[in-house]
Amino acid sequence: MDEKLNAFQISQIEFDAEDMDFAQLESQLEAEIDSQMEDLKVLEEEHDKIGNPATIGETVKNVVWEQFINQVGVIAGEDFIRENRGLTLDLRDSAHIQTKENFADGKIATHNYISKDKLEHNYDRYKNKPHGEFRREFVNPGMNASLPRAGKLEEQGIDTVTDIYTGRQISTQKKLEDGSNNPLAAQREHVKASAELYKDPSLQMANSDEELAGIINNPENLQGYTTAERNNRKSDNSAADMEERDKNKHWEKANERAEKYITKKNRKREKNA
Repeated sequence: MDEKLNAFQISQIEFDAEDMDFAQLESQLEAEIDSQMEDLKVLEEEHDKIGNPATIGETVKNVVWEQFINQVGVIAGEDFIRENRGLTLDLRDSAHIQTKENFADGKIATHNYISKDKLEHNYDRYKNKPHGEFRREFVNPGMNASLPRAGKLEEQGIDTVTDIYTGRQISTQKKLEDGSNNPLAAQREHVKASAELYKDPSLQMANSDEELAGIINNPENLQGYTTAERNNRKSDNSAADMEERDKNKHWEKANERAEKYITKKNRKREKNA
């Protein structure tokens, strides 16, 4: 470092004594000093790493282990490969443990033979199946198991239900007297929108079509009813995209309940990964 500092020659800065630009001189000096200090910082960091036996040991261990598993994979016999469904030996974590990050990038743990086929199906759904198609095929048919339609309740003589976002009673009557749709009629409500949960790579990775639809329609998420007007306004929006007027204390309570349920499902997946 001393040699570098000695190499710094102020005489290299060109200026005319009779027409000296002090501002330019100051700027050049500051730039040169900053450069020297940056070099010093880098050298200090490298010195710390080089002088740390743990860092050196970890690097050597990783290199040796990588070479070992590569060699074992190469020499594994034909009998092993046949028993391993045509796959060579691969001891890397990424070949056996599926993470949501790798799943989202299309990197499937190909040696996880128990769930490889399921993972490939789930990834194809995640990337290629539109939410609307999935909802029509799996979510909508399953909603009745958790919560009856408001129109069904009307047929049974039930005139009102509780709005989960206001605590008030709302009508189950879908049509007004003039035949138009009733904007204040009750509709079933996913607190966490079906489209929002469908985008979750953790849920997509870990669940079959039926399981994913079951999570979306679980009573912890499909908690009850709200008005058609509010349901349409909320639509597929996440909490961050909802209108502020809809974020009252009733919504906060319902949203917290749904979030706890989804978090629990994701933690269970991570535990079993």
